[in-house]
Amino acid sequence: MYEYIKFSNEGDRYLVRVRDMSYVLKPIEDVYVKGSGFSPCKDVTIYVIPDDEAPEPDNAVTDPVTSRTDDKGKLPITLVWSAPLDLGEYDVWVDVNQNDEYDKCDVYIEKCIGVYLFMVIPEFPIGSIVPVLAMIGALAVFATRKKRNGILSIL
Repeated sequence: MYEYIKFSNEGDRYLVRVRDMSYVLKPIEDVYVKGSGFSPCKDVTIYVIPDDEAPEPDNAVTDPVTSRTDDKGKLPITLVWSAPLDLGEYDVWVDVNQNDEYDKCDVYIEKCIGVYLFMVIPEFPIGSIVPVLAMIGALAVFATRKKRNGILSIL
């Protein structure tokens, strides 16, 4: 199953929702987007822009992708960047009126794509349980032996 970035229009602002927190991608994965809240039956152009770059077609890391919204204004799942991906953080710009200029009707989501060679996974659940259990076990053995030695020395 592919991962995708989902846009939805709530009032005057667009929000990005990333399925399964998967905006962190590996260089061998493809990037898909999906959206809602757009004008119905309208073509939009989607760009992937390096973070901290201006939303201009010349700054895009891929060729622009054109997709058409359905009669409810939903943008279907659309492939916007095929592997291999370049490492770094990227923004997504949806040029709603297709004028190749960023204006107030467009959607621009910053840092919604991160491409890294590896991910740091916190060790809290499994990595911490084993050492804690080992310390509790050692403490129990130490306390038991000390108690036995104390009883033996009194007798």
